[in-house]
Amino acid sequence: MVDEVKKNKKFSDLPKRSLSAIIYGTLWLAAIYFGGWLLTLVTYLFFSLAAYELIKLINTDSKEKKLFTITTTIAGILLIIFQLLIYFKFKDFSFFNIAINNFSTISSFIALLIVPFFIFLLLETIYLLFYSKISINNFFKFLSFLFFWIIVPIISVQFLNTFNHLLITVVCIWVFDTMAYVMGVLLGKHTLAKNISPKKTIEGVIYGAILTYVIFIIYFSFIEKRTDLYWIVAIIPFLATIGDLLESKLKREIGVKDSGNILPGHGGMLDRLDSILFTVPFVTLLNLLIILF
Repeated sequence: MVDEVKKNKKFSDLPKRSLSAIIYGTLWLAAIYFGGWLLTLVTYLFFSLAAYELIKLINTDSKEKKLFTITTTIAGILLIIFQLLIYFKFKDFSFFNIAINNFSTISSFIALLIVPFFIFLLLETIYLLFYSKISINNFFKFLSFLFFWIIVPIISVQFLNTFNHLLITVVCIWVFDTMAYVMGVLLGKHTLAKNISPKKTIEGVIYGAILTYVIFIIYFSFIEKRTDLYWIVAIIPFLATIGDLLESKLKREIGVKDSGNILPGHGGMLDRLDSILFTVPFVTLLNLLIILF
């Protein structure tokens, strides 16, 4: 009886979660399908929201938060300028697609992106060393978060879309997250990482992965025969779980339940993107290795 009540309570926010997921998912799917400016706009919108939620989460004072916000804004502006330069030059937002035949031009554009940002970082570092009491340790920790959780995923999204692997990656993450959530509610008994995410269960992850594999085996066998994409499906349950636990650990250390409240039933944008932030760069890296070797 107690277990039944708990299950009903867990499913009580399902309508709210579902509506948020439909809106969020529709924006992603439309962006991936149409590509170009829409994918660029949606990517920067989602990751900008995630970046500012990350800044709010960091346990530090207002002066440091202000510095982190300025740094994030500058990095975002430079990335947008970089993409606009590519678009006005080649009428295409996908710099990986263009780079294959225009490497020298892309290299000069990258220099235009990196040089100003490093000059900005140098000036910030001098300011921190001589004119500010802000922790240099916190600043470089934040830079690591900004680079690996925001900038690298943004670039990875564009790379995967160039090679038509973004859709299968994102949809597979969603399918696994959904299956793991449902199976965890129905069959979950043993917590996967009690001190990090008490609601995530071993049964949920295992059965969620199995159902995800079954769904995509059927899909690849009867709908879209793409045996070359099995490797993406194979690794996503593992990577998505690690990404989810990583963000959960960050929130637990800070002492918050959600990164925000922009998505009812899910929390913040960072909560919704956690699996993508970790998974997409790894899939991109493996894609590059396959292409090169």
